[in-house]
Amino acid sequence: MVASGHTPLPPYRLETIFRTNVQSALNAGRYRQMMENVSRRPYWQYIAVGDGRTRPSHAAHDGEVYRADDPFWDHWFPPNDYNCRCTVRALSQEEVRSRGLDVETTAPGDYSEFNVPRFDANPAAVKWQADLERLSPEARAVVQGLGRCTTPEQAAERLTRLTDGVVASGSPATVAPISLQAADLPNNNRGQADYFNGAITLRPDVYQVIERSLADGTASAEDLNAFFTLTHEYGHQVGLPVLKSVADVPGNKALIEAVNELWARNATGMVMETLGVRYQPRELTQWIDQRSYPSWTDGLRQVLGAAGLSNAEQYQFVADLNHNRDPGEFSDMIWKLLKKRGVTGEGNFGEVLLSEKKIAALLGELNHSPSR
Repeated sequence: MVASGHTPLPPYRLETIFRTNVQSALNAGRYRQMMENVSRRPYWQYIAVGDGRTRPSHAAHDGEVYRADDPFWDHWFPPNDYNCRCTVRALSQEEVRSRGLDVETTAPGDYSEFNVPRFDANPAAVKWQADLERLSPEARAVVQGLGRCTTPEQAAERLTRLTDGVVASGSPATVAPISLQAADLPNNNRGQADYFNGAITLRPDVYQVIERSLADGTASAEDLNAFFTLTHEYGHQVGLPVLKSVADVPGNKALIEAVNELWARNATGMVMETLGVRYQPRELTQWIDQRSYPSWTDGLRQVLGAAGLSNAEQYQFVADLNHNRDPGEFSDMIWKLLKKRGVTGEGNFGEVLLSEKKIAALLGELNHSPSR
């Protein structure tokens, strides 16, 4: 979409803009969740990735703990620069004490060292509004048209725009238009996705909940399961396709589903907000935590937790798998992570997830690993 006289942005620039905006949205959602729980977890810890791409200024704050109401977060709640991957972990007073962490305090009136140009505010505390006068007529029409979706057809169009943005950023996703439809499914499944034609098929009762919530513009606690199903199936439309040769390998299906389910745990709110459906963040958080998951999903979550990953870090890990990795590489990526925690292994990790004994043995190794 390029108006006359406007130069299209190069792919690397589009990717930077897309990734930074996604991180801003995710961290804004994370901020709202932590504020909902701030009375129980009043301390926040800054977490930098710590690899070769981490900025020194961000690495310098890695592990620092401040109270949630400290002015530090007015300037240093991530993202703090383009492509920033930093996150924040919420901690209870007992967790701070048991881990021997020191609580920092920002010097009153002097926050200049935290002031990063262009990223010197908490994205969750700033309500963005487009400067329509600076946009091309085509872009202005798009922004003005981003109201809430009131029908499944409009929701499908909005989800198509999301996948178009993923592709424009350089990440893989289906290039077929997303469509939503209702139909009875084998084994009474709630949803099914077809990567190659963009179709998301929902069981009729699930589709009806989505349809009603879109019309009303709001979702009750009873409606959240339907949007989780929609998000889960949409998760199969981003990233690379699952080839039959991969899906037919024993254990791979369980692993792929576990990764996508963990992604959907964190992305459901984002999808609902994208569609313009109002919901109560506290209700969604409680529902997500209390929901019953397949054993392989719980197993993967336990393993990642035992490996020392916070909920936010788990989401980043599975989002990278879901969005950017070939499903055939999932096992290698997980074993690579566990090796850093002092646990070695190889082969299909999905087969581990299908065995309670193997999961228990792996958790035992991780819990006793000196690298944990």
